[in-house]
Amino acid sequence: MFPLRVACYALGAILHLALAAVYFGMGVAWAGAMNLVSTGAFLIGLVFLRAGRAKIATAFGWLEVLIHVSLFTVLTGLETGYLLYIGVLLVVPFSVFRSSVGHERWTRRLLVVAGVALTIALPLVLRSRPALWPLEAWQAQVVSVLNLLNVVVALVAIAYYTMWVTDRAEANLAAERDRSETLLLNILPPQIAEQLKAQPGTIARHYESVTVLFADICGFTLLSARISSQELIEMLNEVFSEFDRLAARHGLEKIKTIGDAYMAACGLPEPSEGHAAAVAAMGLDMAAAIKAYAERHQVELDIRVGIHTGPVVAGVIGVNKFAYDLWGDTVNTASRMESHGAPGRVHLSKSTRDALGEAFELEARGVIPVKGKGEMETWFLAPRS
Repeated sequence: MFPLRVACYALGAILHLALAAVYFGMGVAWAGAMNLVSTGAFLIGLVFLRAGRAKIATAFGWLEVLIHVSLFTVLTGLETGYLLYIGVLLVVPFSVFRSSVGHERWTRRLLVVAGVALTIALPLVLRSRPALWPLEAWQAQVVSVLNLLNVVVALVAIAYYTMWVTDRAEANLAAERDRSETLLLNILPPQIAEQLKAQPGTIARHYESVTVLFADICGFTLLSARISSQELIEMLNEVFSEFDRLAARHGLEKIKTIGDAYMAACGLPEPSEGHAAAVAAMGLDMAAAIKAYAERHQVELDIRVGIHTGPVVAGVIGVNKFAYDLWGDTVNTASRMESHGAPGRVHLSKSTRDALGEAFELEARGVIPVKGKGEMETWFLAPRS
């Protein structure tokens, strides 16, 4: 609450300066001079605050308030209303000092106790004793009214400033929360993010039928040896950003990127019909996007895409750096479809071919040996004309 402390010290200097002007105007020079000294004390407190010496500034300022209130009450009498400033002394600590910081919590308690003690002790001591330097009746009335106005102005200003600071803090907190929410939604599907916020822990769900896509950029390794790291990152960013747009268009869930490989799936986190067709269309669009990029930048790039349909387990595991991922033989088979495919082609397993039906034109590849899977009958999607 450093800005609030600065505001309090600035306000204290202004109010004491106003009192000094009134006293000089009424011909009470000694009181005017003492208020000028108090004005200087608050200005010195501001200097300490700006220098980062908050503890010294706090002690300096509040000692001034205690001494000023006590001294003027003893000198001019209770009727001048200086004890009203104890109200400010009791309110401000709750706005300025943070209860979560040990030394500030104890400073707040000390100031409140001192204010209450002063409010009780001074009337008891002075009720049977005359003021040492009493003012004339009209002067005492002017000072009491001015002190009342000063206290009201101080309390209203502090309350308004505290509300402003609180509103600003809440707005900043809401903005940070929105940014965190956006980041979380960029990492996890919305449904999974909500579930994770409501019930932290392992999230896993079995899906009976999902279509998984793997894509790998051909020629990336050779190209990376010829261009700078900055150009490489810019290339991947442009290509993968286009893939992200295609995934959003076709309703796929991007799972992750691994180097120059891209993984996505459809049919989760909410089951959906037609997920195989959506992934097939995505694969064709990815091949077209890479071709267009290669022509636009005059580079030799292509892509292999592999697709497989089947059951998976999907979810989030671990306690930090959350990532939504898939597990199961379907994932492994989709990866094999990619690695055993051909540049510029979308390679399908039999299960995906069966799920597509007659929606796409296919080219039978026949039976091929697949690492870790044995012999499999596979197909290519016919390129778009």
